[in-house]
Amino acid sequence: MQVTFKRQDANAEQTIDVLPDSKLGDSREAVQMLLGLPEHSPCKFVLERTKRELEDSLTFKEAGIKHNDKLILSSPTRQETKPPQEVPPPPVSPSVSPPITSSSQTPPVSNDWKIAVITGSAIGIFMMLGLVVVNSKSPPPNPPSLPQSTAQQKSPSTSNSQPPEQPKSQIHQSIAQQEAVNLINRWLQAKERIFAPPFDRDIATELTTDVLYWDIIKPGGSIDWLRDSNAFYRFGVRKVDSVEQFVSDGDRATLVVTVIEDRTLYVNGKIDKTQTDFTTKSVRYTFKKVDERWKLLITNNFIFRYLKGKV
Repeated sequence: MQVTFKRQDANAEQTIDVLPDSKLGDSREAVQMLLGLPEHSPCKFVLERTKRELEDSLTFKEAGIKHNDKLILSSPTRQETKPPQEVPPPPVSPSVSPPITSSSQTPPVSNDWKIAVITGSAIGIFMMLGLVVVNSKSPPPNPPSLPQSTAQQKSPSTSNSQPPEQPKSQIHQSIAQQEAVNLINRWLQAKERIFAPPFDRDIATELTTDVLYWDIIKPGGSIDWLRDSNAFYRFGVRKVDSVEQFVSDGDRATLVVTVIEDRTLYVNGKIDKTQTDFTTKSVRYTFKKVDERWKLLITNNFIFRYLKGKV
């Protein structure tokens, strides 16, 4: 059945034939790459018809997905963590000094003694006022100077000083358009050895990487499926007819071409008409540079994990 995968934040979508018994999680990484989403940042599947979020462990059949349904890929929401609230310290109650009580009464004194005490107090007050006035007129002391940092204290040496060596950044040389076309033609010619006896995994390793490579050689992938089903492909004419679009940036590149291909699938010695055709169609190829070699990363007509037998 056909299912349309659509980005939540854009108009990009891709309609793909899927197996009802394949799991949603198995197809997520490849679909994210086709829609231009990061493959290492898992998105959630939401069935547009029911607005229900689907678990990765469900198959398309178990999730209730029907022919021509749309699945929306949405980024996972992140829960904001609230900073811990600061607990104010407990109020400190001011200490109250107990009143000082005199245990003995002062005996009465003569008036001459009182006059002497008052005179001495007055003289002491005038002396204190004089000190205050003198201190107020004197300039405030200079604040202490902060010590200079070690870097400022050390004078740079001019005799043997050299600018620090800058780290060399790795520069990826982009692939040329003709080189990309040649790689696609090599891939088309290699199909008859990968998807038919001897089911050559070495050629797949030489030409593919990441998603496309894993779909071919993984347990239960295209090679295992063909062997277990007693099936293989036979190819006739296959070539790049024309180039529609080419974009290259660093270690990644994308090429859209018109491909002519004649293929026949045999299962148990009989032709499977559902996977047998002679077509001229537009195919998008994505390339990645691995260890100074350009390889095929993914194509929009090969996602074997849920396209049964399709190469």
